[in-house]
Amino acid sequence: MTKFKPNGFVVFANEYKRTHNVQYYTFRELLDVISPFWNELPETDKERYKDKAKANAKRLEFKRTRETSNNEEVLEKRLKLVDVEADKKQRIEDLVYTASDLGELDDKIFYFVNISTFFEDLNDVYPAEFALAKYSLRKGLIDTLHIKINPGELPLGASYPALEKANKTHKYLLPNVKEGSNYDYGESSYLLILMSILDFIDPIEDAPIDDLPLFFTEGSSVNDYNKLISVQKAFVRIFEKAGEYDIASDLKLYSVVDLFYYLNEVSNTSVVYPEDKNEKFSSLTHADESFRRADRLFGYLAKGCDFHEENDVLRSCCLSRVRSYGYILSKYCVNSVKYPLIEGKHFPKDFHIEP
Repeated sequence: MTKFKPNGFVVFANEYKRTHNVQYYTFRELLDVISPFWNELPETDKERYKDKAKANAKRLEFKRTRETSNNEEVLEKRLKLVDVEADKKQRIEDLVYTASDLGELDDKIFYFVNISTFFEDLNDVYPAEFALAKYSLRKGLIDTLHIKINPGELPLGASYPALEKANKTHKYLLPNVKEGSNYDYGESSYLLILMSILDFIDPIEDAPIDDLPLFFTEGSSVNDYNKLISVQKAFVRIFEKAGEYDIASDLKLYSVVDLFYYLNEVSNTSVVYPEDKNEKFSSLTHADESFRRADRLFGYLAKGCDFHEENDVLRSCCLSRVRSYGYILSKYCVNSVKYPLIEGKHFPKDFHIEP
């Protein structure tokens, strides 16, 4: 048996195997066959194969280092995500229980947000529609804000995926498709959009804009977390496009499912008679399942904008979505014995929530 020769000889053996019909040889058999050929090679050719072997070794080491680095980066990102989500849950829990302890929870204002887009990639996002809702347990849906957005020309290559997305969801025409002077493409000034948002949050003139409330949207660590990330990305982009980079960097969205879970928990601790309690969730996963089940109902009953009402795509209407959040929270988190539920505020008009 010929002694195994490393480095250049191995490269030579692999090259020989590729160019000759020896695919059925074992590697050891191959070495015995080609050893005489290797021994007869001029030293210059042997050096060439040795250089190839060194280059291959460097590429392999680089690949291993990169894969290890990538794995560590992915793991680090996952751990950070777990920490961020844990912090968010803790903040929501503290918010709810502190307000409850102070007797302020019934009138505490919560803001729901939803945004649909034409197109988004790693560098930018092109929003299509925006909606905000102002909600409290006592009053239900207090007010809503709905804005159709014209993001301007889409980037090269974005029209086809944007058209596919529009056809499957919000049905708006792409901003670079000309339909005539009567078609409303939406508001194109991000500054005006931002001013509308800030005025909705705090209508007091000259109020500071650096003290934003918490915002809640769909998606959670349990289910469809990417939806939350997508809404946050679009929401932040609106602030950035309006030139408010400092505020945009601090803008955070929280899961309405997490809020749903803790509000439900608190609502059941303050009830005297068991028959007055709402369905209690054993875990966040249980709450998420109940939220999604209720959403299948209210997602079709919550009133949307005129365009989506006419085109029968309410589940893709941002205005309908934020109203749906309010109805779901009202069904499971409001004690109807403590104060009466209001039609159109706690539940859709012409609809009765069964106890």
